[in-house]
Amino acid sequence: LNRVDIVTYDSQPLQRRPTSSEKPHSKPLGVLAGLRTLSSSSSSLRAAIATVPSDCITKLTPTNTLEATVVAELMGAAMCVEGSAAGERTDGTWHVPSSSPAPSAKSGASELATFGAGCYWGTEKYFAKDFAKAHPGAILSTRVGFMSPREDARQNPSYQEVCSGRTGHVEVLQLSYNPAKVSYEEICKFFFTFHDPTTKNRQGNDVGQQYASVVFAHSPEQKAVANRITALVQKHIDSGDLRNRFINAKVTTEVYDATKFYPAHAAHQRYLEANPNGYCNHRRRFRWETLPVLEGAQTAKGGVAAAVKADGANGTASNGIAAH
Repeated sequence: LNRVDIVTYDSQPLQRRPTSSEKPHSKPLGVLAGLRTLSSSSSSLRAAIATVPSDCITKLTPTNTLEATVVAELMGAAMCVEGSAAGERTDGTWHVPSSSPAPSAKSGASELATFGAGCYWGTEKYFAKDFAKAHPGAILSTRVGFMSPREDARQNPSYQEVCSGRTGHVEVLQLSYNPAKVSYEEICKFFFTFHDPTTKNRQGNDVGQQYASVVFAHSPEQKAVANRITALVQKHIDSGDLRNRFINAKVTTEVYDATKFYPAHAAHQRYLEANPNGYCNHRRRFRWETLPVLEGAQTAKGGVAAAVKADGANGTASNGIAAH
């Protein structure tokens, strides 16, 4: 590890990095010159990192697993601060019981949904904690693991093999949900709010095919919904509604038919529940209820007006998705 530079700016937490023509006042808070410097200053450095917005942090790529682990532990508090609202620290309660059974195949009372949104730790946290809090009883269980768009992909890949990029698998969250309490459309919409779907095979510092933005559909109906929501996100980008929320202007999210799911090892399940300050490269980027309704936008059940009428008593927002 060569060094980690941490910089604060006079302004409020930035929504973007300064351009080359801007000269923000900067104060270096700490430089790590090798792992040996961590012992005496790690406590104060952790405290400093926790106060720095993630957009104001630049870190060089670690050169081995040990260095990556140290960096992840130090950066965790700064990179996972938004919770269910921008700048808002939330309680640490996860709203899907840890004793929940593993997701099972479609049974009528429950259905599966599978998403890749970068590191699966954060993907699971946002669904099992934030989304489940807004929809009590809707998410029945969650598991993280690996899935490939290809049926003939390597079977039972290890975490190390997936990280090599040679197996073609994506880090995914697979969840089981109660369709009587939440629609697949709401789940799919939420998926787009906490990661960047415009950076192909990348989420921030996490780079590689395993970090792709992917929806794995378990039915033709799910596939149609996922394609429609993906197109809707693109329309909001094109119209300027999501300005400065994503790095690029083109959604790269892929929609595939679901294949075999391989669960990750036990230590990676519900990782951020056991390690709430652990590495998380996700943040809440926008809320659907703040976006205007685009002309021609439809919900899965006959349009925005129908959704509002059906759910109005539950506080559904103007575009047919519950506020959360």
